[in-house]
Amino acid sequence: MSLTILPYENLPTGTDLQTFETAIGYRLPDAYRQFLLTYNGGRFPQPVNALEQGIALCFPGETISPELAEIDYYAPGNLWDIAPFYGLLRQPGDYGDIAELHAFRFKEMPPELLAIASQMGNAQYFLCLDGERRGEVLFSSYETHRKYREDEPITQADFVCVAKSFSALFESLDWRLIPD
Repeated sequence: MSLTILPYENLPTGTDLQTFETAIGYRLPDAYRQFLLTYNGGRFPQPVNALEQGIALCFPGETISPELAEIDYYAPGNLWDIAPFYGLLRQPGDYGDIAELHAFRFKEMPPELLAIASQMGNAQYFLCLDGERRGEVLFSSYETHRKYREDEPITQADFVCVAKSFSALFESLDWRLIPD
């Protein structure tokens, strides 16, 4: 990764992470735990005139099946943008505390999915904490939205995998030109 990442002002301790894991009932994948301990979501200084140049913090995602046409809207050229990563123990009133987001998530969301970041348009990325997809970074699909609208149970199978692991996402992050 060739970009600069600065730690968020407050870093959690190992005890803070253990307390959070106990509260949610799942152990975080090691790479994500290390990211929180080192950066706690971090801050990514933007290149000069990034927006004017059409540059965004992105990662190339997993190949998504063509029938999921919405993905072209969310990830032009198969580049997924990241706005903020969330962190733990953010100051009151700061956006992006994973404990708050998890506690107040939509009741329809599977509890083993942890919101870890969002796109520039506020759509969220989730880290799967249990089951066959443990460790994958997921994004909602048309099926997720349909089930939400029709008040049907939503499962992790209703999400698409955009990265096989948090490490795969994080290591491929860079400032990239977003295709039109």
